[in-house]
Amino acid sequence: MLTHDIVAKHAVATCAEMRVDGTDVWAHVAPMFHLVDAFAIYSVTMVGGRHVILPAFEAGAVLRLIEREGVTITNMVGRLRFNTS
Repeated sequence: MLTHDIVAKHAVATCAEMRVDGTDVWAHVAPMFHLVDAFAIYSVTMVGGRHVILPAFEAGAVLRLIEREGVTITNMVGRLRFNTS
């Protein structure tokens, strides 16, 4: 069961491991329900960091967001494609 205690402990551990602090600006560019991004909702908030959200992923928009908002940290997920022929 996902309890408040587990979520809180994970946020503390994430901040320690990733050195997240109140000066950080997290860009939510992956789907916020995805594990690659969801944890940041709690950890960045816990230390008083700032969240910026991009409603849909588009590479150029991500780069503009990073520059405009002074993003210091984010997490993205991708898919590799291999040519097997």
